[in-house]
Amino acid sequence: MRRNAITAVLLLVITAALSMAAQQPPLSRAQILALLAGEVPSSRVAMLVQERGIDFASNDAFLDQVRKGGGEDDLVAAIQTAHGANGAGAPTGTATSKTLSNNVPTSNTTTSAGTGAAKPPLGPPSNTRMDEQKQDELAQRTARGAELLQSHHDAEAEAEYRAAVKLDPDNSYLHLALARTLNGQKKHDEALREARLAVKLSPDSDSAHFVLGNTLRLQENYPAAAAEYRETVKLNPKYDMAYNNLGFMLYQQGNVDGAIADYRQALGVNPRNLTAETNLANALEKKGDLDGAIEQFRAIVRQRPRLPGPHYRLAQLLEKSGQPRRAVMQYREAHQLAPQNAQFREAYEKAARNQRDNN
Repeated sequence: MRRNAITAVLLLVITAALSMAAQQPPLSRAQILALLAGEVPSSRVAMLVQERGIDFASNDAFLDQVRKGGGEDDLVAAIQTAHGANGAGAPTGTATSKTLSNNVPTSNTTTSAGTGAAKPPLGPPSNTRMDEQKQDELAQRTARGAELLQSHHDAEAEAEYRAAVKLDPDNSYLHLALARTLNGQKKHDEALREARLAVKLSPDSDSAHFVLGNTLRLQENYPAAAAEYRETVKLNPKYDMAYNNLGFMLYQQGNVDGAIADYRQALGVNPRNLTAETNLANALEKKGDLDGAIEQFRAIVRQRPRLPGPHYRLAQLLEKSGQPRRAVMQYREAHQLAPQNAQFREAYEKAARNQRDNN
């Protein structure tokens, strides 16, 4: 009898969870672009698309907008296969509303891809119904805002997102995008208000808490930021970038061991999270585990041999550990992959010169 009662309870919970997921409205074009603009990882947006579907028929022009806004292949593929999911499939506008650069790797905590798997926001980010003309205008403004953000025209992007918010003021994702534009202009107090409003509108949205954490991080309010990242992973235990960012908060506060644990947690969710991989290596170096840091960067180089930054950092660590010949080889790789980078060129030339002088 007890086993039957437990089974009945589990079935009830599962049924309730499925019912809740089924109630989520499909995503609009504007919401997808706004999430990317708010620096929600592309993989998290892809999962939301898979879970909730989309309310429009995608085309090449929109997919190009997604790519320009920071969408990666996983998101593009999700959009291409999502039309009609969860009962969606209405014509466009009729429903309710990156990698290391050539520079030295840093503890970038917002832009790398993350899986952010299973838990969508509970409750729609907007209750607004709008006609096709307004829906098209909303999509156009969010697309234009994304393009302006990519070209670092934050003030112009702010204007587009403010206009979008006027069209759909209860759409929490739009407030996340607006917060991003304000942060870019160092208007952190205004950005904080927008991020908090997004959380108020969608209190069970992992993405809203994640972006609020990012905004608090930029204000160097690390304890409050950490609290938001903890709320993010509480809502969604598969949100790898939240673990990464939580690790960065601990690192900034001098808790290197705690940071290492969170970076490993992020990699447990997404083993190819480049930001977490790099941050873990840097934290191991900080702890004094030079061999561990070297092995971590070697793993990154094996996985992504065409990225110059990891070669450069591996060279630095090899040089620091007394392996100058191997360091020169890695400096050379970095220089050859990014010949325009003066820092890499100078480091290679100096290391090669020192090796010649010592022979």
